[in-house]
Amino acid sequence: MIKYLSALFLSLSCSFAALVPIQVNQFTATIDTTNMLWTNNLSVWSPAFVATGGASSWNYFGQTYFTNQIVGGSTNLVGTVLNDVPLAGRVGEVVQTNTTYASAITLTSATSANVAALTLPAGDWDVTSECTYTSKALTVTVASAYTTTAISTVSATLQANSATDAYWLIYRYLDLSTKVLNDTACIPKYRYSTTSSSTIYLVANVTYSGNTLYAWGNMVARRVR
Repeated sequence: MIKYLSALFLSLSCSFAALVPIQVNQFTATIDTTNMLWTNNLSVWSPAFVATGGASSWNYFGQTYFTNQIVGGSTNLVGTVLNDVPLAGRVGEVVQTNTTYASAITLTSATSANVAALTLPAGDWDVTSECTYTSKALTVTVASAYTTTAISTVSATLQANSATDAYWLIYRYLDLSTKVLNDTACIPKYRYSTTSSSTIYLVANVTYSGNTLYAWGNMVARRVR
C-alpha cells in the first residue's frame, strides 16, 4: 500500500510539475506541489480550475474564461475578446443612471438641484456625466450668464473648491439674451474612490428669469479596480 501511494504521489507530482504558472485575467496561479492546490494571494483553487484536454473554455464562479485569455508565465493583464458585461465587482463593471428629457427636473433660479443620483459600491471608479438645460421651446433669460454643473458627494450642493472634495464643476458661459435655451454641459472623466457603498450626485444650478427651465442628463461609472 505504501509503495502504491508513493508511486501515485510521484505520478501526480510529475503531472503538476509539467504545468507552468498561468494568468487568467488579473489572477496569476502557481502550483503548490506539497498540498496539491492551485494558490494565489487571494484564494485557493482546485486543480479542476485548469483547462485540460484541449478545452477552449470553462466556467469559474459564473464567469466564462477562454484559453486565449491565458498567457503562460506572463504578468500581463489580458483583455476580453467578447462583448459581454463584466460581473459585479470585476474590473470593467459599469454602473449608470439616466434622467430622460420626459422626466427632466424643474430648476428653481439660483438653487442647486439633483439632476441624477448614482450609488456606487466600494471601489475605484472613473465617472463621466452630462447635463442638458432646456426651456422646452419657451424663452428664458440666463441672468448669471452661465450654468454650473457638478458631480458632488453632497445632495443638491455645489461643493467648495478644494483638493479634498470629490467632484467636477463645469461652468458653461452663455449670452444674456432672452431665447429658447438648449445647452449641454459635459463633465469629463473623473476618478472617484470609495471604501463603502456611497452615492454621488449630478447637480445643476443657474440663475434665470422668464419661463421655466429644466435639466436632464446621465451619469456613467466604470470600475477601474
